Amino acid sequence: MASTAELEALWERLEELDFFEGYTEGAKARAKAWLGKQEVVHERWPGLTLMNPLLDGEAIYSDDDYPQLLGEMAGGTYGMFQPTDVVGGFRPGKQRSEGRFTLSFRWGGRDYAGEFANSDWIDGAFFELVDRARSDAGAAWDWISVGADLGQCMGLIVATEAAYRRGVAAGVLPLSSDDCEVVYEATGAFPNEDDDHAEWLRRLEGGELKRVVDHDLDDEADGLPESAEEFLDLLDEEDWFAPFPESYAEQARAWVAQCYEQERLPALGLAIHRAEHAPDPDELPAWFQSVILESCAASHGLLELIEVDVAVEGSALRLRGQVEAAEGGGLATVEAFSWLTDVPSWTFEEDPLLSLEAFLTAALEVAGHEHAGLGVFTGPDEAVYVFPRNLRADLPLGLVPDELLHLEVDEEEGGEHEGSLEESGERYQEYDEDDY
Repeated sequence: MASTAELEALWERLEELDFFEGYTEGAKARAKAWLGKQEVVHERWPGLTLMNPLLDGEAIYSDDDYPQLLGEMAGGTYGMFQPTDVVGGFRPGKQRSEGRFTLSFRWGGRDYAGEFANSDWIDGAFFELVDRARSDAGAAWDWISVGADLGQCMGLIVATEAAYRRGVAAGVLPLSSDDCEVVYEATGAFPNEDDDHAEWLRRLEGGELKRVVDHDLDDEADGLPESAEEFLDLLDEEDWFAPFPESYAEQARAWVAQCYEQERLPALGLAIHRAEHAPDPDELPAWFQSVILESCAASHGLLELIEVDVAVEGSALRLRGQVEAAEGGGLATVEAFSWLTDVPSWTFEEDPLLSLEAFLTAALEVAGHEHAGLGVFTGPDEAVYVFPRNLRADLPLGLVPDELLHLEVDEEEGGEHEGSLEESGERYQEYDEDDY
């Protein structure tokens, strides 16, 4: 049983570290009252007494569980995050196993909604949704997951990243889960309770340990090529730049070299456009239209669409455009769509981006660039990148991250030059990543 003196000493230590720098005065007072009621002070890391909430990762059994999780997340902020109009439910599929848990709430004058996997385990998209609401409000604090061994549970502490790291440096807290991941990527081992986490932090902040890109090349060698020259040699072996304008090839070579100098993922140098994810489902049409037009403008003349129209029609996101067909064929219509009802969350990791890639690649084929495509990948910063892709090239695995399934143009429905593409939820459900 923790004594009042122990709890007061812990609070004084935290105040010395300015641990509550991101809190309002009211939240700080409520946090102090909450801490004063705790029965045990963690022996190894006293700051873990602040964990609030402690979430069981396997906690989804009913329609009420996501609203309850949201309430627990809110409780840990001591009033700084107070969502209203919270509604949870379940959207069934043809079978129960195909359904989705749903959650909606309002905060900061904005509405938020998400759909999550039908699983006993908490879907990571839930945390993305809640963190988006926090970020939209400009909150300085964050829910930080502690890097202590808690089995299948997740311990969260509300703090700024700087304040949390001061706690680690003082020996009051373990590294955060994110920092533990970087240590693991750099060393091959997670920090444990016997390690000096303050020393790990010193090495992280000193640049000795860095987050690394660990891809599998030819299923054998780990990591990407060590230099821009080696990276570009792999591309040249496949004649990667052959279908593209020379001006793009020169730009890409220079940007890949720059990425190596800055220790960034070299594939980012191949991209012609970067776009942040759309912040709200209502902004889908405008977001896609912007990405399409800006990608065309940055394509070095590779693709020019005469007209672009993006709309949500029922449960589908439909993309239409007109392009000058090859060999004087006049204007031709290119089309693609995806079923929004089969998207588990609004993080653009699945069907909508597939339709974007399909649409852009179909337009290139109609325009006579049969071996050129415009691919899409998600970068380390979670932004969307559009890059010219040589459809004939067989690259080693890992040169481009999270590359999406490339779809073939189906011209049977729309005539010789229409290049219609239809991507359905059923097709995505049949997709097995291991087959590609």
